[in-house]
Amino acid sequence: MTRVSRLAPVLALTCLVAFAVPPLAAQTQPNILVIVLDDLGIEHVEAYGIGQAGAYAPLTNLQARLVDNDENWKRIDHAVSNPYCSPTRSTALTGLYGKETGTGWLIDYGDTHILDVTDLHLLPKEMNSLGNTSAAFGKWHLGVEVDGDDYAPYDAGFDYFEGFFLRYNGYQQDPYLDYQRTIVDGTNDALTERVCREQTTPPDCDVVSSTAYLTKDTIQAAIDWVQDATEPWFAYVALPAPHAPWNCPPSDAYIDAEYGGCVTSPNDTLEQYRGMLQVADEQIDRLLDIQAINLNPDDHPTDPGDTYAFILSDNGSPDNADLALSPFDNINRVKGSVFQGGVRVPFFVGGPAVVDGIVGQTLPINVSDTYMTILELAGAVQTGYMGDRSDRVHG
Repeated sequence: MTRVSRLAPVLALTCLVAFAVPPLAAQTQPNILVIVLDDLGIEHVEAYGIGQAGAYAPLTNLQARLVDNDENWKRIDHAVSNPYCSPTRSTALTGLYGKETGTGWLIDYGDTHILDVTDLHLLPKEMNSLGNTSAAFGKWHLGVEVDGDDYAPYDAGFDYFEGFFLRYNGYQQDPYLDYQRTIVDGTNDALTERVCREQTTPPDCDVVSSTAYLTKDTIQAAIDWVQDATEPWFAYVALPAPHAPWNCPPSDAYIDAEYGGCVTSPNDTLEQYRGMLQVADEQIDRLLDIQAINLNPDDHPTDPGDTYAFILSDNGSPDNADLALSPFDNINRVKGSVFQGGVRVPFFVGGPAVVDGIVGQTLPINVSDTYMTILELAGAVQTGYMGDRSDRVHG
């Protein structure tokens, strides 16, 4: 029996979030945006209401989208990730659990448990074959080179990559304020991170030094690419925030006023974490507001295609006593564990046909469900493109 994504009650296709839509064949090919935050615990997100009153992170723009219903957004109440970042990212891009793809643990330089992209149906490859150009921005953390083989984003099928390869950029002075990022434009099998760094004029790639705040820089790269896209697109934006090293962002990283806690207590770990999240919230909102991202057709009726956005965290709060808050304040039951504090994550879906509202979708879903949902939105299942793979993805 062929199974479909558990996100179906959220989209009223056979996928993720209560949609009421005509058959996909009658629609313009949609754009797909996936935004992954790093170490955002669900107890810090007011939309879920399970944390301490008065202790939520300043995610005011995300909260407003859910409450004001300016666009159609849905909160997924019981979304489950992996307990660490690499397995979650692998699962989202393959539809398979990390243990199935050799990515069941954190990945670092020299590791052999990397995502072997050669024989997998990765999301960018499948989206490209369905007519969407694709790009990845920010943190990759799924491997670079092992014994001369390449496991970078462009090997995975992304047409464009701008970001860094592992937990931190290995060539930075400061991961957020003085760092280098690799830019690859075009799919060229000869490209590796090493080639981009060591050649004077490498083919189709570059290494850029920057002192702009990394979260802001990553969003700006995504905005530039999306605005220049001339065909339906798939963008995977993996922000570094609010992962350590925790810091108070500089004032020019904010769109609104600087986070007050960073002004009064700049060395306090929790205030740093919240300041990083305010910048992330503002910058994500800036990306969602550009005209090329059409979450509500009534706002931009002449745009060529709709956009569906998925916003999630890769795991729960860090195992830090200052950041793991009630009800997940046992640091042995947060990131790195399979208790709720480690794997129950904030997850939001927005788009033209999503049933809106702060009231959440209560059916449990796994990050693996995003894979099938996105392909269904792009028309893969309806055209038989996936064959019987949905049984393996969700079996």
